Amino acid sequence: MRFGLFLAQPAGADTRIYVSGDLFAEFTRLSRTVAPDSPAIGDIAEPGDGATFGGGARLGAFFAPAWSLEVGLDLAKEVSEERTLSLREPIGLLVPALSLQYQARTRHRFSASSVLLGYHPPARGRVQAGFRGGVSFMHVERSLTSAASRP
Repeated sequence: MRFGLFLAQPAGADTRIYVSGDLFAEFTRLSRTVAPDSPAIGDIAEPGDGATFGGGARLGAFFAPAWSLEVGLDLAKEVSEERTLSLREPIGLLVPALSLQYQARTRHRFSASSVLLGYHPPARGRVQAGFRGGVSFMHVERSLTSAASRP
C-alpha cells in the first residue's frame, strides 16, 4: 500500500519540462508457511514483514500541447530483521544432548522505475484532467546472512 505526496514545479517560465517528487509509506506483508510444532531452518531464513518509507523523483516533458512523457524512479528504505532459533540435536541417552543456535539476518528493499505517457485534454474552467499510463519495473534486493553456533 502506498500513499503519496506529489510536488510539481515548472523547470522554467517558457519551457515545457517539469520536475516532481513524491514521498510514500510502504507496508510489506510477505506470505509464508509456518509450522509451529516443528521449527525448520527454512522458516527462519524468509524475509520478514515491515513498514518503511521512501521517495521518488520524476522528470517529464510536453512534446505536444496535449501529450507528455515522464520517467520516474522510486526507492524505499531497507527493511531488515534478525531471528535466532535454538535446535536440539537428537542424541542417545548415554551422550548429553547438545543444542545448536541458528541466527539469520534478512534484508530487502524495493525500488521501481517507470515510463509514462500522458494525455492532457483542454482545461474546463479551473480544472484540467490528465491521464497517464505506461510501464513500471519493480526490483527487489534481498540478502541473507546466517550463522550456526553452539552456546
